[in-house]
Amino acid sequence: MKSSGVSQSSDRATGLELICVGLALTLLVLAADVYCYGRGFILYYGDAEAHLNISRSVIDSRTPGYDQLGSVWLPVLHVLCLPFVGSDVLWSSGLAGTIPVSLCFVIAGLFLYSAGKLTYASSLAATVVLACFALNPNLLYLAAIPMTELVFLAGLALLLYAGISFQRDNGQRAFWFGVFSCWWVSLTRYEGWFLIPFAAAWFGFSARRKRLWTSIAFVSFASLAPIYWLAHNWFITGNPFDFFNGPYSPHAIQGNRNYPGYHDWKTAFAYYTEAAKLCAGPCLLIFGAVGLLLSRFRHTLLAVAFLLLPLLFYVWSIHSSSVPVFVPTLWPNSYYNTRYGIVAVVWAAFACGAIVMAVPARWRRFALVLPVLVLSPWLIHP
Repeated sequence: MKSSGVSQSSDRATGLELICVGLALTLLVLAADVYCYGRGFILYYGDAEAHLNISRSVIDSRTPGYDQLGSVWLPVLHVLCLPFVGSDVLWSSGLAGTIPVSLCFVIAGLFLYSAGKLTYASSLAATVVLACFALNPNLLYLAAIPMTELVFLAGLALLLYAGISFQRDNGQRAFWFGVFSCWWVSLTRYEGWFLIPFAAAWFGFSARRKRLWTSIAFVSFASLAPIYWLAHNWFITGNPFDFFNGPYSPHAIQGNRNYPGYHDWKTAFAYYTEAAKLCAGPCLLIFGAVGLLLSRFRHTLLAVAFLLLPLLFYVWSIHSSSVPVFVPTLWPNSYYNTRYGIVAVVWAAFACGAIVMAVPARWRRFALVLPVLVLSPWLIHP
């Protein structure tokens, strides 16, 4: 590997671009925060309140301290909320979670734009990617509340950017940035654990020499985060797998109750696809599929395909891991874990960049209509 991952290529986003993108994202998420706060939406999710209470209990409870982080939910969101939950006003209103999660929305957008610019070598394509991502109403709601989805998506965007950067220059900075990103995602949501071997394979395949050793080194360092959590569970409960088979694990909560998709791949795929359609919108999913087909260049296809992995993880979880996903359009016609479909927004939005680049140059500016089409379901039926 080279000593530096910095490239002087004009394909990288400029400082001015990042300032403009960061400002736009900040204004957008502030508007979402004000809207949700004014209508009392921030703590609608029971889990949102629970996340804040876990963070608060670390500093203010009968037995404050490290062990209050618990053993099932991963710790990154709770740690990010720690600087704010000490304020009674911020804690009770939910804003103690809104602040760090909104910051993660900005981080996700910045790195998704940067990854789009690096991949497609086009500010227009990167702008379309960003708009399809950041203007999604469901995503904006999740960016305003203390839930883990946006924290995970920020880490995923970092990992995407690191992987693309490493493909280009094999730099040490990109390698370690990728390792850090794996720590971020795997200590935020368990699908991050699933991504580690695939990220290691991506980095190893992209290495110009010592491919096997690159993969081994990457997976060894990236796996330190899951190993830490196993040790944490052992320290807290005496069972390193308490998060998986303990009394508060998804298996224990679900019990022996069957649900649609359990040990049924076809139904699991159908339910997750419906959740993704509800979260991302049908137009964005269609454009994402088209973009995947158009990702004919090696570096583009690898990046777009990598973003599909969290979607596959959820299908697998519905099938095998006692993780039901209910949607209002399929039996039992209700909402439960429907928000898991939100990760499809990142994949489909990033794939839209390939559509932009497939349009002849003289017509390419009209690709800005893509985000409008993506938003059409909400514009027609707000």
